[in-house]
Amino acid sequence: MSSEALTDTPLGAATSPAPRHRYEVTARDGVFAAVLLVVGYAWWDWVQPRSQTVPLPNTADGGGVIYKAWPSGVGVAAFFVLALGVSIAYYRLSGVRLSRTAWLGAAALLVATGPFVLYTPTPFHVLLGMGVTAGFVMWHALVSRSAAGGTFGVALVATALNQVIAPFRNIGAWWAGLSVGLRGRHRSTQVVATIVALVVAAPVILLVIWLLSAADAGFAGLVQRLTTALANLNIGRVFWQCVFAIPFAIFAAALLYANARHSGEATVPPDALSRAGRTVQKAPAVALAAPLALLDLIYVVFFVAMGSYLFSAFAGRLPAGYTYADYARRGFFELAGVAALNALVLAVTYAIAARGDHGLPKVLKVCGAVLSGLTLLLIATAVSKMVMYVNQYGLTLLRLMTLAGLAVLAVLFGLVLARHFHRFDVSRPVFAVLVVALVGLAWANPSGLIARYNIDRYLNGGIAQVDVAYLADNLGDASVPALADLAARAPSSQVAQQAAQALTDYAADAQPVADAGGVPWMAWTWQLAHAWRIAGVHG
Repeated sequence: MSSEALTDTPLGAATSPAPRHRYEVTARDGVFAAVLLVVGYAWWDWVQPRSQTVPLPNTADGGGVIYKAWPSGVGVAAFFVLALGVSIAYYRLSGVRLSRTAWLGAAALLVATGPFVLYTPTPFHVLLGMGVTAGFVMWHALVSRSAAGGTFGVALVATALNQVIAPFRNIGAWWAGLSVGLRGRHRSTQVVATIVALVVAAPVILLVIWLLSAADAGFAGLVQRLTTALANLNIGRVFWQCVFAIPFAIFAAALLYANARHSGEATVPPDALSRAGRTVQKAPAVALAAPLALLDLIYVVFFVAMGSYLFSAFAGRLPAGYTYADYARRGFFELAGVAALNALVLAVTYAIAARGDHGLPKVLKVCGAVLSGLTLLLIATAVSKMVMYVNQYGLTLLRLMTLAGLAVLAVLFGLVLARHFHRFDVSRPVFAVLVVALVGLAWANPSGLIARYNIDRYLNGGIAQVDVAYLADNLGDASVPALADLAARAPSSQVAQQAAQALTDYAADAQPVADAGGVPWMAWTWQLAHAWRIAGVHG
């Protein structure tokens, strides 16, 4: 295959300049340089939230508007389908055969975007979006088979660093490819000539369109719809999305080039990271064991001093003088914060502790194991307090997120505790737990789960009241099926009337959006469409 090497040597350089990066690019790279601009535009247009002006023609003052903010829905999944498709096409045309692991990785990334298609976004979706983006960048290492060796944790960090560094070491690949596309066969002259010809012919084209519109009503209607669409186009947004598509294309082209041609994608070897880690492992075990032992003692005294008050939640009893709200809130977030702080303390301690022939010194292992066990007890205490509160008042998004975070911390501390008794590479299960938690929580439909849990508990007599306003205002589309169920199953109760009113208000807010053209396609979700059907919104 023919190729052209471009050198970005600046004018006026010294007589013997240092050698600059030479990019082996072809016309194919020029085509993909243009395609990646489209992908970059899609990133800003499909993935980023957008706002919409919705007219209200039936308001008392004769008209008005509301501003509707739309988080991204199916647009996120569509973007990663596009990005993976372009990447796979580039690698295949570059002669890179994708391994089975790479194909499985691509499939896993697409599965991870499923919650964006199904459910209205929540804070879990934000975390998931960040994780999928990081996973997409890491996926290129599977394609190039440049994933680092060594222990899983060291290999993961080394691979991540390499996939971030490699594009910056090949930052000129996009411009080199674009230059080939423009220079080959006088393409730059052809592009300029084409633009000039279109400008000159514009009056004739407009005249022809006008005449055809006058001759046929159907064609005139089509022109009218196109004109209206262009009039509603946000020129400023389109312009800036085009501008910001350029740095995206530069990074993406450099990432593809680096992994297809093995250029700088293995800058940081795993053994270098291991050596760097060993250089900081100098702190004496006794010095580190002392503060750990003091922390252990403080926690033991804390548990003894609090006694039955602290552990009453395990038995489902409320201490005298407390309401459920006071008991659950007092100390809950402090206990959660202490658990997270202990994780940081152990991570730093083990990172800087000097090793012996058999790994960590025994005194440090004992202190660390005790701290891990006490932290698990702290987590269990905090969770029991919150579970008692939830059983009395129901779930909210904050309560669910906090409980989920504590559950993940409990599993991680369990792994760390097991690591004290049996030597194994703990980084692999830790990574698996984090990935499963991130994807699983988003797939679990958290907002819908909260609405269904609260209303089912109320209808079954498990809780005395349900906060309809919270469900409608904070859970939005996800609450509609459960609110409709509440209104139907207890039609004569006050709370059911509140649910019916919330559904009426929801439909009143959604109908103008439907009349104004509906939801932007990139913000569509199955949950939103299902809620509109239940509420009787006609698009």
